[in-house]
Amino acid sequence: RVGCDPPIKLVKSQLEYMKLIDPNPEFILITGDLAAHAFSCERHVETAFLMLADLINSTFPHVRIVSTIGNTDLYPDGKLNGPSDPQLTHVYARYRRYNWTTDENEFSFLKGGYFKRVINSNL
Repeated sequence: RVGCDPPIKLVKSQLEYMKLIDPNPEFILITGDLAAHAFSCERHVETAFLMLADLINSTFPHVRIVSTIGNTDLYPDGKLNGPSDPQLTHVYARYRRYNWTTDENEFSFLKGGYFKRVINSNL
């Protein structure tokens, strides 16, 4: 829905508060939807993702980030054409840019958009 996404000022405030509570958490889980709803082109989705990922990584530079793909992280919104969809290549490249996944996960990510990440042996 257009207009239901938080403004960037609120996102910054949330991240600052998270850092006050725990400046160095073991990991942060992002449940997808970094891009806003109803963008008109893939470039806008990419720009929004990179802006928020930069903000997250600059706030928590040494924290492991685990993220899933949300419907708004794709263009058109929520459209994935089955296994090996070319959009997965774009999302994977974004995740690799920020070290949100590893090279060993490339095959499964590009096949179906999933991967595993060991945080520690207790999780």
